[in-house]
Amino acid sequence: MDHTDPKRPPRFNIKARVNHVTSLPGMPETAYRLIQLRNKARPESRELSDIVGRDPAIAAQILRYANSPFFGFQGRIESIEQAVVRVLGYESVMNIAMGIAMMGSFHIRDPHLLDLHRLWTRAVYAAALSQAISRHAESDRPLKPGLAYLGGLLQDIGYLVLGHHFPKEFFWLRKIIPNHPHMREEEIETQVLGINHMEIGYNLMRNWTLPEEVTTAIRHHHDCAYTGDHAAYAHVVCIANHLLSRYDEDQDRGTDLPEKLLAGLSLDEEKLKEIYEHVLSGRDDLDHMARQLAA
Repeated sequence: MDHTDPKRPPRFNIKARVNHVTSLPGMPETAYRLIQLRNKARPESRELSDIVGRDPAIAAQILRYANSPFFGFQGRIESIEQAVVRVLGYESVMNIAMGIAMMGSFHIRDPHLLDLHRLWTRAVYAAALSQAISRHAESDRPLKPGLAYLGGLLQDIGYLVLGHHFPKEFFWLRKIIPNHPHMREEEIETQVLGINHMEIGYNLMRNWTLPEEVTTAIRHHHDCAYTGDHAAYAHVVCIANHLLSRYDEDQDRGTDLPEKLLAGLSLDEEKLKEIYEHVLSGRDDLDHMARQLAA
């Protein structure tokens, strides 16, 4: 086999090795402490503020998000305590901090493997949109915005796992994908690697004992037809991704949202456009978050 020809790629099977990766104690300290706090019978807001406050990078991101224009507190939120009490709430701060800590635990040394700025930009946009959509969506069971945010933020964490632990295999994957424009990326991933980025993220987050709502969103964020447990969380992220594709670079691409998806969350196109425009009014702050997180 000619290994210089991306049309004739080697076949890898990293599934067993991924299982080994997800069994390793790789969770960052901040995320570990947050999960411990989540599992407490009577957690207190002050404990959350103390944990986040000890991580200046994460605290700065939460304050920037809390001061984004779409919350209406521009510049007036100066502490994590204020972000918890006045703007975001306990669950949202918990999940935002946890997501940033988990995403930040994977380091990709080769910039050719993954455009980190693009990944983080899409992640923070999708997370903010998922959070906003979940606040307006009506479902059989109320959606928790903080979990919707976390699902949107972590949906592509599998790519970071690949770039960190499997750079050789990921290099081949990035070369192969452009040669198959009519195939879905996850299909190519499964053929080449024996597993796709959604399954990798799902396995990791289950190993790290995240709520099933989040792991479901990560596993099914491309599948708007999914109807299983916690489907509403996967649908919220799916809608956010559709909106980002439709209005990318301020150009309406006419991406149609499945009617069943909209009906399941009791939202219409006009309301979604309103939500999108409201969230993207804070684009400068979201872009700044992405740049800092990608650095």
